[in-house]
Amino acid sequence: MDVAGLLKEAEFLLPQEEAKREAQILVAHYLGCSPGALAFKLKDSAGESLIEKVGQAIVRRQMGEPIQYIIEEQEFYSRTFMVNRHVLIPRGDTEVLIDAALIRLPEDEFCRVADIGTGSGVIAITLACQRPDAQIYATDISRDALVVAEDNACRHQVEECIHFRQGDLLEPLEDKDFHLIVSNPPYIPTKDLAELAPELAFEPELALDGGVDGLEYYRCLAKEAPKYLVDEGWLLVETGYDQAKRVVAILQETGYENIVEGKDWAGRPRFVAGSHPKNKQDEN
Repeated sequence: MDVAGLLKEAEFLLPQEEAKREAQILVAHYLGCSPGALAFKLKDSAGESLIEKVGQAIVRRQMGEPIQYIIEEQEFYSRTFMVNRHVLIPRGDTEVLIDAALIRLPEDEFCRVADIGTGSGVIAITLACQRPDAQIYATDISRDALVVAEDNACRHQVEECIHFRQGDLLEPLEDKDFHLIVSNPPYIPTKDLAELAPELAFEPELALDGGVDGLEYYRCLAKEAPKYLVDEGWLLVETGYDQAKRVVAILQETGYENIVEGKDWAGRPRFVAGSHPKNKQDEN
């Protein structure tokens, strides 16, 4: 069988919605090339090893496993990151957090950032790549997730810029003063977990379950973040498409100012940001 034949067979066997694209991704991955380079390899012999690897991957995909976990890679902000079942798969929607973070950091001067619940590390690492002068801390309660994040930091050569800490939310930060605290926290209501798309069953529940109403972590972050922020420092959080208004209310209730909602590329509410007048809090 040549590569063209293998592609055709894989496309036939894969879930049909994106069968052609996924067939190209899998075959290219095990060939060690980009999907775009497959056109130059169509007449090459597939070989038994390649056929076996692609066949095993197809079985996993047929069982619902996300293709990103199968190839252990995902693109984010034009960079490739390692992912596995210990971390959430980064979504393109989250890229808007990077832009929102960058415009809130002091320009041409030292700044300190914390990424809470870093998972695969894509937010912390992307910010380190975009702002190599920044000092970045990244926390996660899962040691397995931090292993992935640390690997990704090394992959993108920013391991010296990021301090990885294991612990619950802000607890590992100690007494640092941050210009920005950013987080993509768990925000799915517990009762909705069983109704999620089948592929999400492969992702870590710890990173999905946002408590009874999905807002548990926003309340905690809003309350605790001012203890770690500089005066007028920013809290920036990703939200579910239908949660932004409620998260705005949480920030208002806990003393934040300059609160804004932001949208993703599809025009859906995706993040909320607010600054906190720490000095006013101290005076009170």
